[in-house]
Amino acid sequence: TTIVGNVTESDLEKARAKPTDSRNAYDLVLLGRSQLRAANPVEYEHAVQSFQRAIHEDAGYAPAYTGLASAYMIAWLQRWGSLPSDELMPRADAAASRAVALNPRAAESHVTLGIVKLRLQKHEEGFAEVLKGYDLNPSNVDVLENVAYANFWMGRHKEAIRIYEEALKYDPYPTAAVLSRMARVYFFLH
Repeated sequence: TTIVGNVTESDLEKARAKPTDSRNAYDLVLLGRSQLRAANPVEYEHAVQSFQRAIHEDAGYAPAYTGLASAYMIAWLQRWGSLPSDELMPRADAAASRAVALNPRAAESHVTLGIVKLRLQKHEEGFAEVLKGYDLNPSNVDVLENVAYANFWMGRHKEAIRIYEEALKYDPYPTAAVLSRMARVYFFLH
């Protein structure tokens, strides 16, 4: 039996790529992502530490910088952490920019940088980065959800709904945060 599917060049590059030689860095990034999902100030601090330790283990591991950028941005939005809020977004921008420089083919890094730029009121630059991420991996649910969010941010509500609905094809059980964002977009449409 043969399995036939559509494998993109991006998919092949990811399969060939060796993300890091450090298993510890890889594990720390997974731990940091899990800690961020807990969505509380204590776990946020642990997430920052996990991403920083991953960077210490492998300074060339782009996902560690992407995670750190996300953590700084979440801290800024939620007013969490010990860093002054005026330092958080510049740090998020620097970490996300570093991630893109380390791996320009990583969709998640472009999307994270784009959302950071949107939050810094650099709308066109941010939206362009988000679209780069989408072009690199149009079937990644996290990418799709952030592209939809960026469209909403830019006032493109119908496009945001279209992309949220596309994301639901890949993950029919989205998080409460995603459902909340979708509801907000529907509200603005009516």
